[in-house]
Amino acid sequence: MSKAQLPPQGEEMDFEKASAAFPEIPSPVLVKIEALRKGTKLTPAARQAVQELDILNREYHIFSYSADGSEAHADQKVKIPARFCLKKDDTVIQFKQNSASPFTIDIRDKRFFFADDRLGLTPLEEIYFIPKPRSLSRVLPDGTPYSRVISQRGLDNFSFSMSDYCEFWKTGDQCKYCDIGSFLEEKRKGGLKVGRVSPRTAAGVIKEVFENEPVFRHFTITGGAILDPERETAVNCSYLNAINDAFAGLWYPAHMSIVAREEKYLKRIRETGLPAITMNMEVWDERLFNILCPGKARFIGREEWIRRMIKGVDVFGRGKVLSNFVGGVEMAPPWGFKDTRSAVKSTLQGLDFLMEHDVLPKLSIFYSEHGSALPGQASPPLEYFTELFMGSMELLEKHKFPFPGMDRCRACGFNDVMVDLWHYFRKEEPASRAAETANRENC
Repeated sequence: MSKAQLPPQGEEMDFEKASAAFPEIPSPVLVKIEALRKGTKLTPAARQAVQELDILNREYHIFSYSADGSEAHADQKVKIPARFCLKKDDTVIQFKQNSASPFTIDIRDKRFFFADDRLGLTPLEEIYFIPKPRSLSRVLPDGTPYSRVISQRGLDNFSFSMSDYCEFWKTGDQCKYCDIGSFLEEKRKGGLKVGRVSPRTAAGVIKEVFENEPVFRHFTITGGAILDPERETAVNCSYLNAINDAFAGLWYPAHMSIVAREEKYLKRIRETGLPAITMNMEVWDERLFNILCPGKARFIGREEWIRRMIKGVDVFGRGKVLSNFVGGVEMAPPWGFKDTRSAVKSTLQGLDFLMEHDVLPKLSIFYSEHGSALPGQASPPLEYFTELFMGSMELLEKHKFPFPGMDRCRACGFNDVMVDLWHYFRKEEPASRAAETANRENC
């Protein structure tokens, strides 16, 4: 099927037709795009089998990754996979729960498969679930499991969340696609102990996990926004200094997500030894930025956000300031672009501009979570994502960015398709742990 034969916008294709329409996209990458934009469900047999396995479950996250409001995904009595991987090439995929998705994980002869209901549950790819690291089963003296302090993001990366509350929710200015606040309430109702551990405790857990789990090569520090820049920087630096002390100043590759801050605050963060910083802009178009990210627009402003990211390069260096974009949210009705071409053009213009100024953009895939202000949204068409990702590949080459980069490798990119496309088109493999130790500031 040529692009001239693509179905009208809004009309979906089954996986076989999609493969024929986009032959330039490797099949594993196409599986990943479809699973991330449409979500996945488990058959009753697969769900039952998962309960018996010691796999990486969705025990502690700051987002639900779920379109289902009725599913007890915050209840620890129900095991729900955090990620799954394609067996043929280890592509890592976030398990985004959606009971209405056409894509299903089934089990046959004790093997799990990714399938398309529209093709009669014919297996498309054999998959496996990531085993749970032994260290995540350990507990703190107060009984808190390590898995509530950190969470494994992919095959070689884990995340520490300082807090799973964002103060944009307090003022009613939360990003429209985000469900961090509503999911926090669900976790509390599900009996999860939530709250902030001390910097010393967090640093001790991170150090112990790195020393006992050779698979981990880098980590991410995240959390919800704190509106006051002085308080936010003080909190961030307290954790970063504790981690720096634990590692005796020898940082492994790591980055922290924060609100875009002025240069004086960025310098204080860099002085802790942190190698990279992330200031997620999420949407490029000015009108949509103001609508979809009202807190960022109100308290910082779009132009100031951009200026601060660019100034951050002077502090952290080229490619060490990252900014995520939620690919597809700029088409969300009622405000978004009405056609694929305009949406792709807008986002690629933003990526091009930031790369020109040495900021490294990332792309995640918009998914309509039930606790956000955009529940029940249909995904943008597959054509949007193929054009966006292929265009991003061209921009990385144009600006000669080293890739994979900080927080961007195939082993950790559970919601990042670019790392997989780069692998297939450039055949570059991630570095070994030994190489990481020798050069800790490169991913």
